[in-house]
Amino acid sequence: AIFTMSVSFHIQESSQEYHLSMPQVDGPEDLVDWIDYLATIQREIPEDMAHWFRAAAPVPDDQALQQALLTYAVDMWLLDCSTMAHGYQFSDPDMQMASLDHSMWFLRPFRADEWLLLDAECITTAGARGMNRANIYTVDGRLVATANQEGLMRRHDG
Repeated sequence: AIFTMSVSFHIQESSQEYHLSMPQVDGPEDLVDWIDYLATIQREIPEDMAHWFRAAAPVPDDQALQQALLTYAVDMWLLDCSTMAHGYQFSDPDMQMASLDHSMWFLRPFRADEWLLLDAECITTAGARGMNRANIYTVDGRLVATANQEGLMRRHDG
């Protein structure tokens, strides 16, 4: 099987709320442009990482679309934690990477075209696989989603 999916849906309703606090990081207004960042990235990146992101253009007011965009963004970047734990990057020419499984939990409504903080960490790497998890927060500190991802991270020497 190359793809399986299990999905559960929930209608938003009122209730008491609690969530983990957002980590203390610089705000999105202090971000370095992504292209500039890639040009200056260093190989010694900590095992855990936190970064701000958002859609580059306005997104229609459709929560399912917002969730789909967030799922794509998280799936694209979360596996990087595994390689960074070893001091290399997904963009290294000798890396073979693929998302093996990815689970998302959407906790509160959000907008993908507003700043979101991905607070991610590598849980473990072994056997050419990495396991990572993340919490996703809004600028005002609301925890809106969580994610787990296992991925292939095979390095070909030479």
